[in-house]
Amino acid sequence: MNIIIHESFVNIYNKDPKIFTKVFRNLKTISTLTKRIEKISESYTEIGYDSCDKLKGDLFEIFAEAFFKLLSSDNRVGVYKYKPVLSFDDYGVDGYGIGMNDLPLTVQVKYRVDFDKKLLERDIKQFGFQSITQFNVDAKTNTNMLVFTNADSLHWITDSRTFSGSIKCIGNKEIKKLINNNHVFWSNLNDMLKNTARKLYGL
Repeated sequence: MNIIIHESFVNIYNKDPKIFTKVFRNLKTISTLTKRIEKISESYTEIGYDSCDKLKGDLFEIFAEAFFKLLSSDNRVGVYKYKPVLSFDDYGVDGYGIGMNDLPLTVQVKYRVDFDKKLLERDIKQFGFQSITQFNVDAKTNTNMLVFTNADSLHWITDSRTFSGSIKCIGNKEIKKLINNNHVFWSNLNDMLKNTARKLYGL
């Protein structure tokens, strides 16, 4: 049974057991998800957060975990056995798993409200270095360091010159193709959230 293991799930659920229903129920598109995350995060103090940006990021990371687990067999995604990284171990890598080449893979999750935004070098920070030194990702890869974002993509200079094409990006356009109006995906995501609550709380 697929469940969410992101450490923030329990903390958020304890503050508001209905929050995941408010965010994820009856969704059809990534743009609507972003709007809901923005709205819910206005009440970040009620969820015990010090900033709305942190809550936005955690909700999107929970979504990313579900995305990779539900679409792991789709070769447009190519992330198997995905696990989120604990926050005290997060120095640029938000999750890890196995790539289609059966080698270590890392993921950095970036939430942005602006769908047209291009991610820059400063947005990526230590992701590449940490992937190689801490998670044994092949330094010559062009598939096994993955940025997952609701922004547009990496800026072309960041992609081609700074990182020499070594970082793959699943951005807004790619996410849309995979999940917009995909009823099965959204239904399975909500089932996963319910299963997580049942597992943790015996509901």
